[in-house]
Amino acid sequence: MNRRDFLKVGLGLGAGFAGAKFLTGNNDSKLLLENIIDTAYDSSSTNTYYKDTQNSKVELPQLTDDASCDVCVIGGGLTGISTAFRLANAGYKVILLEADKIANQASGMNGGQVLTAYECGMEYFEDKFGDDVARKLWQLSLEAVNIVKDNIRKYDIKCDWQSGTGITAFLEKHVADLEEEYEIMTKKYHYNHIRLLDKKETRDLIDSDLYYGCLYDDFAGHMHPLNYALGMTKVTLTNPNASLYEKSRATAIKFNQSGKHIISVNGKYNINANFVVLACNYNNSLFAPELAYKVTKFDTYVLATEPLEAKLAQQLIKNRMSVFDSRNVMNYYRLTGNNSLIFGGGDTFGKADPEKVKATLYTEMIKTFPQLAGVKIKNFWYGADSMTLTLAPNFGRLYDTVYYAQGYSGQGLALSNLAGVVIAEAIRGQAGKFDLFAQIKPFEVTNIAGVQNAIVKLGTYYFRMKDYFGL
Repeated sequence: MNRRDFLKVGLGLGAGFAGAKFLTGNNDSKLLLENIIDTAYDSSSTNTYYKDTQNSKVELPQLTDDASCDVCVIGGGLTGISTAFRLANAGYKVILLEADKIANQASGMNGGQVLTAYECGMEYFEDKFGDDVARKLWQLSLEAVNIVKDNIRKYDIKCDWQSGTGITAFLEKHVADLEEEYEIMTKKYHYNHIRLLDKKETRDLIDSDLYYGCLYDDFAGHMHPLNYALGMTKVTLTNPNASLYEKSRATAIKFNQSGKHIISVNGKYNINANFVVLACNYNNSLFAPELAYKVTKFDTYVLATEPLEAKLAQQLIKNRMSVFDSRNVMNYYRLTGNNSLIFGGGDTFGKADPEKVKATLYTEMIKTFPQLAGVKIKNFWYGADSMTLTLAPNFGRLYDTVYYAQGYSGQGLALSNLAGVVIAEAIRGQAGKFDLFAQIKPFEVTNIAGVQNAIVKLGTYYFRMKDYFGL
């Protein structure tokens, strides 16, 4: 059973809560934490690593008057930035509204991995829509990564791009899964950027004894997401068709089936727009309540070590790829441009104690790299993102002239850039790519608030228990 199969069993997994206790009651982990946790975080910051190392600042004005435009984009993350950028270049007058600061949420604080494919796996699309549609969606996932690379190259965005990602086999039996994935991707999808590494080859690249193999992809990669987002914002601002505003919260939208939509900003000003793009992730439902149960919100936790000595960093990950493991509830990590190690995981649904997550995350890091025991943590942060219950992205239209994208399910750094492209094309009358995504309908368990999150939490506990027992 894979990660999305928990949807089929979530309602019957009360035992998962009991199983979760095994994960927090490990005596070795407790002893390890007692020895190191008191000093590891003693000077850490709750700022993200990215804010502490951003290489530029973008100060946008606040909206102070009524306005009209062709397209109003709600949300200043990468979905919104990408959409505004593409539409302004196509000659549309665009207004982007950000309630806080540009790229202040998931787009600017994620793990930094720019990945191919989708979290649901290509087999999901094959089963739902057939091989032809699956291949088209696969090509779009490659386009998503290429969009990022092309933007970095064309606009000289300094964001520490590094090619290479690897998924590691955490259990010996997971090697067979990687072998199967390799066969499918190379033979069925003709993808020649991946290489299957055995245990020794993996150990030669990653200085950890945990893994039995690795599926390495030299096309995907990782970067500093905030510096990338700020770079794209600056590029967008050079176009007179684009007006971007911060501290300009859309407080209400009056949608019109025919005619202009009216967006209220900060409860004071109105924007009239022919099109609206909802690019607020899980907050899209503030304006369209029917979207609330298409996605569920989760928190993800990340730490960044102090900069490591160059020799130690080189030993940890010799080719500097980003890494995530094959567990159902995975860890992921990568080296940054200044040789900090970013290590993430501990995804939670609902309330969690950050102090407990800090301890767990540090423990996971030193289980992976025992040589880092005692290394200081410079940053620890967490932020919200959204996923669908199928783990496939959710794109759609409302009122014919209202577009939305959400639920990237951990693949947002690539997919948000692609979303801007396909939404812009759809508004321009070229909706082929957008419609490929719009046909993917999310699985909605219930319209009762909180029940969907509870089901996902049960499923998560179930898979944590499976990981713990090596099932």
